[in-house]
Amino acid sequence: MSEYSGEQGRRFDRRRFLELSGVSTTALLLGTGAVHSGAALAFPPALGNPFTLGVASGDPLPDGVVLWTRLAPDPLAEDGNGGMPREPFGVRYQVAEDEQFTRIVARGAVEATPELGHSVHPEITGLRPGREYFYRFFAGDAVSPVGRTKTAPLPDSAVEEVRFGLASCQAWTGGRYAAYRAMAADDLDFVVHVGDYIYEGGDTRSLADFRVLHARYKTSPDLRAAHAAFPFIVTFDDHEVDNNWAGDIPQDSTPDFLQLRANAFQAYYEHLPLRVTARPSGADMTLHRSLAFGDLLSLTVLDTRQYRDDQVEGRFIAPRDPDALAPGRTMTGAEQERWLLDTLASSRARWNAIAQQTIMAFFDYDTGHGVSINHDQWDGYAAARDRLFAFLADRRPSNVVVLSGDWHSAWVNDLKADFADPDSETLATEFVGTSISSGCGWRDSVAAALEANPHVRFFDGDHRGYTRCTVTPSQWRTDLLAVNHPADPSGPAFTLASFAVTDGVAGARRLEGAGDGVVGRVTDATDGTALANVVVRASAADGTVVSTGTTGADGEYRLLVTPGSYDIAATAGCYQTARRTAELAEGRLQRVDFELPRVTGALAGTGKRLAGARVEAGDSDIVMENAALAMAVAAVTEDGQLLGTTRGKVLDMAVRGRTDQLDWINLTYASAAQPQGTEAWQQVSVRNEHVEVVAAGPTRAVVRARGASTDFAALTVTTTYTLEPDNSWVSAESVFRNTGGEPVAVWVGDALDHDGPGQRSGVAGHGTITTPYGSPLRYEPTEPWLGMTGTDPQTYGLIYDADPEGLLAAATGNWVMSMVQVRIAPGAEYLLTRRIVAVDHGGAADPFAVLAQLYRRAR
Repeated sequence: MSEYSGEQGRRFDRRRFLELSGVSTTALLLGTGAVHSGAALAFPPALGNPFTLGVASGDPLPDGVVLWTRLAPDPLAEDGNGGMPREPFGVRYQVAEDEQFTRIVARGAVEATPELGHSVHPEITGLRPGREYFYRFFAGDAVSPVGRTKTAPLPDSAVEEVRFGLASCQAWTGGRYAAYRAMAADDLDFVVHVGDYIYEGGDTRSLADFRVLHARYKTSPDLRAAHAAFPFIVTFDDHEVDNNWAGDIPQDSTPDFLQLRANAFQAYYEHLPLRVTARPSGADMTLHRSLAFGDLLSLTVLDTRQYRDDQVEGRFIAPRDPDALAPGRTMTGAEQERWLLDTLASSRARWNAIAQQTIMAFFDYDTGHGVSINHDQWDGYAAARDRLFAFLADRRPSNVVVLSGDWHSAWVNDLKADFADPDSETLATEFVGTSISSGCGWRDSVAAALEANPHVRFFDGDHRGYTRCTVTPSQWRTDLLAVNHPADPSGPAFTLASFAVTDGVAGARRLEGAGDGVVGRVTDATDGTALANVVVRASAADGTVVSTGTTGADGEYRLLVTPGSYDIAATAGCYQTARRTAELAEGRLQRVDFELPRVTGALAGTGKRLAGARVEAGDSDIVMENAALAMAVAAVTEDGQLLGTTRGKVLDMAVRGRTDQLDWINLTYASAAQPQGTEAWQQVSVRNEHVEVVAAGPTRAVVRARGASTDFAALTVTTTYTLEPDNSWVSAESVFRNTGGEPVAVWVGDALDHDGPGQRSGVAGHGTITTPYGSPLRYEPTEPWLGMTGTDPQTYGLIYDADPEGLLAAATGNWVMSMVQVRIAPGAEYLLTRRIVAVDHGGAADPFAVLAQLYRRAR
C-alpha cells in the first residue's frame, strides 16, 4: 500500500486513468507517452504546488512537439526528489488552439516516475504545421501554467520568414534574468540554446546534486517565462557536466567521471524538453539532430563535447601547441562529423544553420609575432575545422551560418578559407551570441587582439543579452540584443548592432545606423590618440544615471538608452570631464565623440571614478589626480576586509590610460601587537572620523584623514596626502600623537593589496615574491621600499623617505606590508613619511627596479 490513503491518495486504476484522460493504452511510459505496466497515484494537494518549475516545449516538427514539466512541490529538497515520494504519479495534459482551451486538439496522460525525477516528456503528434498552440498539465487538482508552442512548417513548403532566438551561458544571478524577461516578450518561433544552461560546482557530483542545481535555475520566473513562451531546441556545452570536459576526460582529476557525467546527463534530460531519443543511457546521450523549417531553413544541432579529443595538455588560452594542428583531431567524433556533412549535402533549404557550442573562427590572442589560441575552441581542433571548410568549398551547400556561444560575448565572424589571408574566400558566417548573464573576464584580451584578426567583423564583451535571427528567402538578419543590467529584469533590451547576410553571398554586413542608444569615440585632446578605459555615462534630466559604458582599446564606447534627451559625460583619471547633450530617436544610433583635455596641475574632488573591474570608490569618495596618475581615497565607501576602518584609505589608483589593479592600500595602521600570520595584512587598527579636501588645486591637491588607533584610545593618527602637478607619486605623511599620560609601544606601517591577474610582490633586496597566500614570509628590506605588480604593466609601491629604523616587511604573492615598532612618549609624536607610487614599467624584466630608481634619485 502507498503511504497515502483516502480519496486523494488512492492508487489509480490504469484503465480508469486512461479513460478519464481520453488517451489510449498505448500512450503511457515513464512520461514519454508510451505503454507502462505500473499504476500511478493521484497527486495529493497536501504536498503543495507540483508545478513550481514551470512548463516547456521543444524540438518542433511539422506535426507536433515534445512537452515537458516536472512535479516538484519542494524543488530544492536536498535529496533531489523535489519533495515527491518515490512513487509514480499520474499527469494529464491538454493541447489547444486557443489560450482559453475552448478548442482542444490533443489530450493525454503520462506517468511521472521517480526514476526520471517525476519529469514527463509527452511527444505530441497530429498537430497542423506552422501553427501556434497552447498547452497545460494537470496533477490531481493542480493545474500548471499555460505554455505556448508552435509547430514547424511542412518540409519543402514555401516559407517567407522564420524568426528565432539564440541563448547561452546563464550563470545563476539569483533568478533575475533580464535577458530572458526581454526574450519572453519578443516575437519568436523558437529558441536555440547552445549550452551552459547551468554552471556546475566542485560539490556537484551526485544525481541529487545536479537535480537540485537544475531546479534552482528553474526557480527563476524569467527563465520559466521564456520556456513557456517558445519551444526550445537545446544542446549542452561543458558546464552542464564539468568545466572544459572533453569526451570521457574531465578538466581535473575527477574520480568516477563517467558516473558524474551520467548523473549530469540524467538531470539535464529531466529538466528540459527533449524527445525520448535523447534520453541518456548511462554516460551516453544522443543530442545531435537536424530540424527543418520548410524550404527556408535547415537547423543542424551539434554536440561538440561528448565525442571530442581532449584539449592539448588541457590548456586554455596559450601559445598554440603544435599538437593542436594534428591532422586526426576531432571536435565531433568521426560518426557525427560524417552525419553533419551528409546532412549539409542533402539539404535543399535556402539557409543551412549549424548550432554548436564554441567559437569556430580562428582567433589569435598574441598581439606580437607569435600565435596564441584558445585550445578549448575550434582553434584547438584545426584539422576538424579544415575538413568542414574543405567540404563547404567543394560541395557548396546553400548559405551556411554557424551559431555559437560559450564565450560570454557577441561576435560576428567571416569564416575564411584561409584565415592567414584576409583576401581568401569567405565560406560562411558565424554569429556568436553573448551570454544571458555570465561575465566576460577576457574582454580586454580579445579587444587588444582584434586588429590582428580582421575576419572578426564585430565584438562586444561588455553586455549580456540574447540574439534574434530573422530569416527570409533573400536575407538573414541578426540583431544582437543586450540589457543594461543582467540581474535587473525591469530594464528593457536594446539592439547593440544589426547584421545581414544576403542570399548567395557569404559574409555579414553591418546595417549602419540600426540599433539603440549612443555610440562614440574618446580621444586625447593633446595628441589625438584613442583613450581606453574612459567611463561614459548617460544621465536623465533629473540627474539619474541610466547607462554606463567604458571605452575599449579603440576609444569606442556604447550606451544603451531609450529615446529621449540625455546628458552624456566622459570621465577618466588624469583627464578633465567633458559633457554633451544627446537627443535620441527610436531605432537610430546617435554618435557623440569626445576630445578630453588632460588635467592641468593637481586636483582633488568628488564626483569622479577611476576605470577598471576592481574599482571600489564611488562618486562620493575623493579622487586626487594630475596628468600622470589618479588615486581615490575613501570618504564614504567601506571595503569588506577593512570594515569600519576604510575611510581615509586608498581604494583605487592608476596611471594615465590604465585601469585600477588595487584592492586597497591600508595606509596606515597602528597595532598593539606585531602583525603576524595569514591575515596580517588586514589590520583594522586605525579608524578615521574625518576625511576632507584641504586643497583642491591646481597648484597642489591635499587630502587629510584624521582619526585614532582602535588599540590605543590616546593615540591619534592624522594622515595627509599631497599630490604635486608633475609627480608620479602621492606623498603621504602620517602623524601618530600620544595624547595620554603613559608611553605607547605600537607597531605602525602600511599594507598593499593588488588584486589584478599575475599578482606578485617585491621587497628591496629580495627580488620578486610569489609565495602562496597562506605562507607569508618576513623580510628585512635593504632599502626602504616595497611594491606589487601583475600582468598589467603598472608597478605600485611605497617608498619610505626617512628610512625608518627597524623597518620590516611581510609578503606573499598576494599582498605586501611594512611594519616598524616605535615607542611614543606622552605628548610626543612619531612621523611616518612615504611616497605612494604608480608607474608604468613598460614591460621591464624587473618591474620593481623603478622603485629603487625613484628612491635613489630622491636621496
